[in-house]
Amino acid sequence: TWGHGMAWPDLNGGQLHGSLGGYGALNQSGLVCHLSLVLAQMCGVRVDEVDQAVEKANQFAAFYAGKGAIPYGDHRPGWDVHDDNGKNSLAALIFDLQGRGDEARFFTQMTVASYGERERGHTGNYFSFLWGPVGAWRGGEGAASAFLREQRWFYDLARSHDGRFPYQGGAGMSGGEHKYGSWDCTGAFVLASTFPFGKLYMTGRGRSRSMVLSESEVREAVAAGAGFESWNLGRAHYEAMGTGALVELLGSWSPAVRSRAATALAKKPNVPVESIVSMLGAKRMEARYGAAQALGALKKRAGAAVPALIDALGSDDVWLRIQAAYALAGIGDAARGAVPTLLRLAVQDDPKDPRGFTQRYLAFCLFYRGGALGMRGLLARSLEGVDREALLPAVARLLQNDDGRARSAVGTVYEHLTIDELTPILPAILEAIRTPSPSGVMFSSGCLLYTSPSPRD
Repeated sequence: TWGHGMAWPDLNGGQLHGSLGGYGALNQSGLVCHLSLVLAQMCGVRVDEVDQAVEKANQFAAFYAGKGAIPYGDHRPGWDVHDDNGKNSLAALIFDLQGRGDEARFFTQMTVASYGERERGHTGNYFSFLWGPVGAWRGGEGAASAFLREQRWFYDLARSHDGRFPYQGGAGMSGGEHKYGSWDCTGAFVLASTFPFGKLYMTGRGRSRSMVLSESEVREAVAAGAGFESWNLGRAHYEAMGTGALVELLGSWSPAVRSRAATALAKKPNVPVESIVSMLGAKRMEARYGAAQALGALKKRAGAAVPALIDALGSDDVWLRIQAAYALAGIGDAARGAVPTLLRLAVQDDPKDPRGFTQRYLAFCLFYRGGALGMRGLLARSLEGVDREALLPAVARLLQNDDGRARSAVGTVYEHLTIDELTPILPAILEAIRTPSPSGVMFSSGCLLYTSPSPRD
């Protein structure tokens, strides 16, 4: 990844490609760096460092395909939105230029569905309107036309009397979310007018024919974006639906639709939990993801789903395992029977999960205290009844995770164990402090162990 600053060797003990300081990864700029290197390769640049950087960047960005919007940094997917200030749109271009059809098609369809979300964007929506049409165009004329048709009102109102497009901002934007007030955005808004010429790779040259979305795929994308508006994030649209319709939407191709349907479903009485549990065995993986998300949203009302969710933890699919763990954490105390399975999973290796995303999210599902992530770990408040021989190896493994916030979440364990009980993992704690996490350094201080006297000691 690329960040607000550089991974300077003198700040990383001489290590090349060490941790990013400060806020860490910044995907809005990182994806532009990623694109620049892909274009360099297409121009004939053959340098090992460039090839390696593209490979690593591909691995990072591809993780979000099928899961949601590429987020601010090295964070969880934005599974409740179709795009995040143009980053999915940019990813559609990056992956299409490399002939990576699965990722390109997903990010393109997500872009088309994001037409109602373009006004939103951290620091402002300039990048949203710059990259949005570029991403939609990867899906062909029909996709770009459908995408822009839904935004025609904004383009008409944004155009000045002399033909310029001054920066508008979005609904309710001010202060830190309105950073580009003096910008002239004419170039960004008229860029789509150059698409038919296809002169540049970013405006259509080299687009794969296999990337063109069918009429049905375009219709599905437009339907997925329906009902969203900046003020209540589409909640009213979904809450007005009946229970049966919401259950059906749990199988949508769109992570955002699944998330919004699950959230709305949790507000309904008499939700058919058994029907949702049965979806965990559906043929389509999207339906399994949606079912797990709905069960987590239902919290303790979904207690009967615990055995099926424990079975899902054994899936070969990394994301289903993670969604099942999140659901169990959402259910709360009634799901503590899943703890032994979660602890075993925490120490398992999976070649399909080289960055240890399973372990990252297990750290939250087991130990997160509560707060910004909107959840609480199953063991955050008590370790009663937990086998220490299973617990301590899991804690040691999670303290090695790439993500500083995951390491920090584990710190709640220290509050429930004596120093003697912690002794076997003191080397792992020391190493987590001595070798900072390569990502999320700003969140990593929770892995520190403070040894002030307490009644238990």
